[in-house]
Amino acid sequence: MFFRSGYDVVGVDISDVYVAALNNKTFASKEPGVAEMLQTSKNFLATTDLKVGVEHSKYLYILVDTPSTGGDRHYDVR
Repeated sequence: MFFRSGYDVVGVDISDVYVAALNNKTFASKEPGVAEMLQTSKNFLATTDLKVGVEHSKYLYILVDTPSTGGDRHYDVR
């Protein structure tokens, strides 16, 4: 959503496959509207290079996966 507001966004991830799918605009998401937003994105780049992301940024957001599906990987909100 930041890039839709005009911000120049660089996303960093450890997965080459994920980064390539984002940059090629082929990433498929179950999240409504994500694929469509990605297709029209102009101010978004993904990379696996943390240095590129940090040097580009004025603001940094760290997002972590918090699964809520149960089992061993369930996020405990207690």
